[in-house]
Amino acid sequence: NIYGAIGAQYQSEEVVDFYQPDLLADQSRVNTSAEIGFEYALNEHWVLGAFASYNELPSQNSENDKSIDGSRAGVLLTFVF
Repeated sequence: NIYGAIGAQYQSEEVVDFYQPDLLADQSRVNTSAEIGFEYALNEHWVLGAFASYNELPSQNSENDKSIDGSRAGVLLTFVF
């Protein structure tokens, strides 16, 4: 199986404040992400998978239009029972 996904997550000002209290959060934000990956069944109980994703978090400060970008990737070996 090969898959792809795109997403968006809305966070209200209260949620941003709760999870990042050390930053001055004066607005809500929308985080975006994209992921692509695959899964291959090795046998009845083992599945090999891999993925790569990209995430973008906009700035919490309305006076600063910079955003934080990040990517991650991984290889997974999963046991299915």
